[in-house]
Amino acid sequence: MNNKIIIYCLNHYFDRVCRLVELLYKSLLHSRSRLYSALSLRPRANKSQPC
Repeated sequence: MNNKIIIYCLNHYFDRVCRLVELLYKSLLHSRSRLYSALSLRPRANKSQPC
């Protein structure tokens, strides 16, 4: 009888985790593109330095 409740809780938990991961991924992509644009605005004099 408790199996249904456990499965429901697991589904709910995984749904929330997936949503959170998606949100984090989108914000990561957004900040990454902002970082790339900021790097491309800089002069390319510091190319000799290692990343």
